[in-house]
Amino acid sequence: MAKYKSVTRAAEILGISQPTLSRCIIAAEERYGVRLFERLGKQLILTHAGQEYIKKGHEILSLGYQLQDMMQDLSNRDGGHIAIAITPSRGRYVLPNILPEFRMRYPDCEIEIYEGDVCQVEQLLEEGTANVGLFLRDPKREEYPKLKMEEICTEQVLLCVGRDSPYPAMGQWRKGFHYPWIDLNRLKGETFLVNSSSMRMGPLSHELFEQYDFRPKMIRTSDLDLNINLAAQGFGVCFCIEISADYCYSVHKPVFLSVGQTPQSFSFVAATHKDAYFSEQVNGLIHIVRQIFSKKR
Repeated sequence: MAKYKSVTRAAEILGISQPTLSRCIIAAEERYGVRLFERLGKQLILTHAGQEYIKKGHEILSLGYQLQDMMQDLSNRDGGHIAIAITPSRGRYVLPNILPEFRMRYPDCEIEIYEGDVCQVEQLLEEGTANVGLFLRDPKREEYPKLKMEEICTEQVLLCVGRDSPYPAMGQWRKGFHYPWIDLNRLKGETFLVNSSSMRMGPLSHELFEQYDFRPKMIRTSDLDLNINLAAQGFGVCFCIEISADYCYSVHKPVFLSVGQTPQSFSFVAATHKDAYFSEQVNGLIHIVRQIFSKKR
């Protein structure tokens, strides 16, 4: 109900009747002597007491998941369960490289995969729904108070261009950059394929445009792989994260160049809840991720 703000919708998702869900809410309110929801128009909104109820409920569920993981780990080292939360763009590169090795080491382990943006991944970890999250850490954010981060490697923002374009020949090696560097001023007349603002590369693209004080022609998309494939064929250029260069699947092989007045770097991290039980399977997965992806740097 807190998520959907509707008894009808929440009951439908839970697979129970609306009266049954309403009785559960009324019982909880009578037990604690508080109102958990208040109606605002057609929506049900959490009261302050409701917000605290949800917060403590998540903590209790998290403890339950930790206990379950611990007992499974102790009873069966080769089996057990692991839930991985990952952003979709990273998942398409990371999961095919780590899961076959993980399956070989833990053939009886049950695997769950959750995909979402970084905020959703963080929430899944905090709730205890996911055991480990794999994503790029926001360099502008200093703290993740409920999470423990393990850096796997550092990745830089790159420019993807067609192999037959004039830009590869303009690249120059510069200290601190992972690829030949190009001055973005040389591309002021170029068409840029730019992701939507809800994706990390969208805001990053605009930050780079501001650095160089120009407004290029843009085509907006919601698929980074599409941008890379179009750029590889000479239809515009695009920005991407370094993992795209390492695991690019384009038939027309693009060229990647470093950009920016200084390197635009992000930490690829494996995150866990700071109070979560660290099972053998979680340790094993993080070890595999580190083993495969730290070598790339």
